[in-house]
Amino acid sequence: FVATLDHVVYPDSPAEKVAMNERLEINIGTTSLPGYYIDYHTTLRLASSSPVTMEAYRYGGICIRTREDWNDQTAEMLTSEGLSRDDADGSRARWCYYQGKAGSGKACILIVADPSNLNYPEPLRVWDKTVNKPAGDVMWNFSPTKQQAFTLEPGKELSLSYRIYVLDKKINATTAEVLSDFERD
Repeated sequence: FVATLDHVVYPDSPAEKVAMNERLEINIGTTSLPGYYIDYHTTLRLASSSPVTMEAYRYGGICIRTREDWNDQTAEMLTSEGLSRDDADGSRARWCYYQGKAGSGKACILIVADPSNLNYPEPLRVWDKTVNKPAGDVMWNFSPTKQQAFTLEPGKELSLSYRIYVLDKKINATTAEVLSDFERD
């Protein structure tokens, strides 16, 4: 699947102006574990000769909201650096997973950032457990511009790649490390 998106800005007037063009590629594959993976690759290019600065901000990269019934009592988070949900916000990671009970079975969502990504290992944004009380919803994202701004210059591009594993079982850090060692097709 390939899609092309135009990112529109309204600088000083209500007239639309395209600032960036994005090419999004999504491929789905199978793994030796029960489940599948999604390769998510996005490339941003400027639509004009003016640079665009992406300010330091907590959201960016790729974002995941987990199952509605996952919270600190029903599921667990782990980063490549051994951090849990309580400690992960603002840290950097190569991969991160959230996993727990799913119906009568178990499930895991593991996201692996590509080493070529901006500011790899990437900063994480993780909602703490007080967000959306009483549910304690779980959301995290890799945000390459969380800790510092990035200016996309004319003639350059910004590419970000992630592999998302959606598994029908729980895993551990060792398995996540093995799964994180992939080459993009």
